[in-house]
Amino acid sequence: MSAWFIRHPDYNSGTQDSDIALMKLSQPATLNSYVSPVALPTKCGTAGTMCQVSGWGAFAYPDTLQCVEVPLLTDNNCLEAYFFQMTENMICAGFMEGGKDSCQVTDRIDLEHPWSSLLSLIWRTD
Repeated sequence: MSAWFIRHPDYNSGTQDSDIALMKLSQPATLNSYVSPVALPTKCGTAGTMCQVSGWGAFAYPDTLQCVEVPLLTDNNCLEAYFFQMTENMICAGFMEGGKDSCQVTDRIDLEHPWSSLLSLIWRTD
């Protein structure tokens, strides 16, 4: 449970820009092999870097966290594939054609590089 939740003050629901938030747990988490802190990135990976996307989806919410490996895309590839305007606050990942991907739209995913983790919004069109 969360004690409080703060959405980024510049969040724009139309563009999904600044779609990130902070949440404080109502009680301390017990760190173990299933619960651990994530390392925040010092920089974003380059296009083609494989990342692990995990989340519960946008339409169906399974009890088990789902994961898939996807490549980071260039801004041009992202615009071509996903038809929305990228901002400097966004990264884009997925396959241009075929392959597994994240859900249709989710704002509850973790993009995990081998050396760090990022929170992001991943879009996909069918």
